[in-house]
Amino acid sequence: MSKKAPTSVVERKFGLNPLHPGEMIREEFLIPLGMTPRMLVKEIKVPERLVIAIVKEKKRLDVEMCLRLARFFRMTPEFWMNCQKHFELKSAVRNWRRICKEVKRHPKDRKTGALRLPNIKG
Repeated sequence: MSKKAPTSVVERKFGLNPLHPGEMIREEFLIPLGMTPRMLVKEIKVPERLVIAIVKEKKRLDVEMCLRLARFFRMTPEFWMNCQKHFELKSAVRNWRRICKEVKRHPKDRKTGALRLPNIKG
């Protein structure tokens, strides 16, 4: 039997995929406030295609968008930046095993535990 895909933000929090900031904007702000992306565009003064792409989870939040969202929704820019960074980090962790195989740990001194110069031959 196949696993059912999460259908809400709460399910996604405990499920498989990280929460994209666009989903949060759509599900936690626009829908409850009865707003459309077009209404948000008019309020925060950005191109419509940008907001549409963000709420469709096709684009990321940049610093300026975080500032605009923070101002409009009476929040902090850090909140929005952290949402974006959290999404990126959780998405990237999927590659952790491959990265661990490719990248060796920096050598350390066995007595002190301090990092030491690696023997790089090249």
